[in-house]
Amino acid sequence: MRKSVSVSISVEEASVPDFAILLAGLDLVLVRCAKTASHYGGEITMVLRDARLDRPVVDWAAMPAWFDYVAQDSSGLWYAYTARPVLQEPYWSSGLCYIDIPEAYAPKFSGGWKESLCVRPGKE
Repeated sequence: MRKSVSVSISVEEASVPDFAILLAGLDLVLVRCAKTASHYGGEITMVLRDARLDRPVVDWAAMPAWFDYVAQDSSGLWYAYTARPVLQEPYWSSGLCYIDIPEAYAPKFSGGWKESLCVRPGKE
């Protein structure tokens, strides 16, 4: 699966704000942007990636109904929490009930553990 795409546009055709408006309805993250100039105008190159790939994919049906939060700690292990946890290096802590999530049910995620907190849909 391709995780990013490179897009080049002519400066004469569109500006960066115009391009941003075009992408406003999409769930994309700007990774890198470079502008090359010449006496003919130049080119803007943007590398974009699908922001949804950076979010953990949680199987909420596999989680007990009273656990509304899921997060990964710095060791790579996943936990479900009854109350919203807060980041306390090197882990998340809610001060209340939490459970380990077995590896077979752990969310799929390639991002950093500090960005791993997920909230059950409808509980935001």
